[in-house]
Amino acid sequence: MFKLSFLLSFLAIFNISNAEIIEWNLQESLMPYAPIAMFAGDTITFQYPGDNIDVFLHPSGSCNDTGAELVGAAGAGNATYTFKDSQIDTNVTFACQHWNFCSEFGMIIDVLVMEPPPSSSPTMAPSKTAAPTTSEPTAAPVARATPPPTSSSGTPPDTPTTNQAQPESGAASMGAAVSLLLSAFVLSM
Repeated sequence: MFKLSFLLSFLAIFNISNAEIIEWNLQESLMPYAPIAMFAGDTITFQYPGDNIDVFLHPSGSCNDTGAELVGAAGAGNATYTFKDSQIDTNVTFACQHWNFCSEFGMIIDVLVMEPPPSSSPTMAPSKTAAPTTSEPTAAPVARATPPPTSSSGTPPDTPTTNQAQPESGAASMGAAVSLLLSAFVLSM
């Protein structure tokens, strides 16, 4: 049980995303950006103003720029980076190398790269231009609306209720990925 609570606490630290846009600028708090988690194959985008701000990959995991790799040049305004399979289960650190923006103004972020969920759980909506592969139409399950409860006078109560189907969000597919991760962890215990 201790391992499971530790894993849940660890996962709560990270926001897990399929795509991330970072507003890359000096932090008012002077603290580093909060760490995030992304999947291998996902892309992170940095958007930044000014001629002095840049984006570098820092293998040191700190503001030390030894072996740094340029991701976005100063003045470019934005930069993208796609995570590789070889980075799964590692932290990838991005930092600004201008002056002391990394160490003094929090322009550093760690990204935990995770293995993507199985392909049977798509994270993107299917293309609307794709033709059906079978001659029989298929339909998604439809939630049936239930009539709202009525008061003794036969009128609906003041509190509105709806029971309509809601489109699946990225959070739902992310929940599936986290559930899969938790299941694998529990089985390994």
